[in-house]
Amino acid sequence: MGARKGSSVRQKHGRLIDQTDTIPIAIGWNELAQPVLVDIAKDAAHWLIQGKTRSGKSQCTYNLLAQAGSNPAVRVVGVDPTS
Repeated sequence: MGARKGSSVRQKHGRLIDQTDTIPIAIGWNELAQPVLVDIAKDAAHWLIQGKTRSGKSQCTYNLLAQAGSNPAVRVVGVDPTS
């Protein structure tokens, strides 16, 4: 994959990532019932999800991972640090 003029290309985990690519994730709905999208490739390097017990934090996390994992540019890897 060659770098296009004006685009930023970096190497991550042995693969070239073109910074002009987008990875949109739907995080909710606005007042007009349209999806609210966040581009995790450029806008969301870190996330914080907070809430009360049983408020849906885990379900939110699973949904975000499922949406990100459906993009061919994303590789989702799970690690169990206890084993």
